[in-house]
Amino acid sequence: MINAGLSGDTTSSAVARLPRVLSQLTARPDLVIVELGANDLLRGIALETTRANLDTILTELKRCGLPVLLAQMDAPRFLGAFGQNCTAIYAELAKRHGTGLAPFLPPGLLGNPALTLRDRVHPNAAGTTLIAKGFLPAVEAALAAAPAQAA
Repeated sequence: MINAGLSGDTTSSAVARLPRVLSQLTARPDLVIVELGANDLLRGIALETTRANLDTILTELKRCGLPVLLAQMDAPRFLGAFGQNCTAIYAELAKRHGTGLAPFLPPGLLGNPALTLRDRVHPNAAGTTLIAKGFLPAVEAALAAAPAQAA
């Protein structure tokens, strides 16, 4: 496993880093998990920019023949239509690129003091365990579909 993410990452910084990350690979990954967009939302980056950056990332990974699982960031409900538009980007891009799609975080995690740190956003150990359990079926399905996706 290679974790190429950085704390505080935006889709723009990931796009800028992608060529270096790809050039440093010593083996073809079985699966690339793209989990970006939350920091774009928190920083008020335009949805069009987030969409374009995610599209660039998915296009490049597909060009390299790498299977991808896209983690869908579900924007908080209180953001209304803006949040719905943000969330819709992920389904649109997964369909366009033929990638798997999985929830970014399980329902009920954000704001739950039993599952998050004091900031009520970042998961604690119990939250991380819940995320892993919830994400595992999507990873397994994406790995099973990987040969077809890369073709």
